[in-house]
Amino acid sequence: IVLVLLPLLIFIFFTAVLFRPYIFGGKVPIPGDILIGHYHPWKDVVWEGRMAGYPIKNFILFDGIRQTLPWRLLAIEQLKSGKWPLWNPYIFSGTPLLGNLQVAVLYPFNILFFILPKFDAWSIYILLQPILAGLFTYFFLRTISCSRKASLLAGICFGFSLIMMNHLELGINGHTALWLPLGLGAINKIQQSGRWRWGLVLMIAMAMSLLGGYPPPVIYNFIIV
Repeated sequence: IVLVLLPLLIFIFFTAVLFRPYIFGGKVPIPGDILIGHYHPWKDVVWEGRMAGYPIKNFILFDGIRQTLPWRLLAIEQLKSGKWPLWNPYIFSGTPLLGNLQVAVLYPFNILFFILPKFDAWSIYILLQPILAGLFTYFFLRTISCSRKASLLAGICFGFSLIMMNHLELGINGHTALWLPLGLGAINKIQQSGRWRWGLVLMIAMAMSLLGGYPPPVIYNFIIV
């Protein structure tokens, strides 16, 4: 039991260190510096004693504050009111919401938004990325007979890799890519044991990748698998 839980505890520890501003300070992992540093009326306000125009630290995360978070909250709000989230009325004359893959309306981890306050749900959704990516990579390397230490190191390297961290606050990028090692590990298990349950794991991994919300990793995952 200890050997099974140890990788999980290690990934949780590193994730807790990374997310200590949320865990200990209640800060939400969203690119809020972009909102108050680029958009009016917040751009004109002096924040924390600085000059007007809060410094923006990561320009690549614009989509997180403009799209992925607002779209997700809008979809969840419509679902909670008993409506299918078919339409976003706030862009142009309206745009599809359910039909927009990046909204990830059907991603199962959206259940967090139904049991937790919305910003806590978003925070946990974001911090799950390195934990799951690390665990699935660990599992994959164990299926090709790598040692526990090597598998653990590989899990840390992928779970906290540049591609994961650079797009962390967007959510959809990591939650699409992280399912690949689980699918590859399931393929190895199918070849090794021939048990049908690993075929089910493979189908779940690929379905979760498709529902995760970001098209490029979906394409890569399916090609590799």
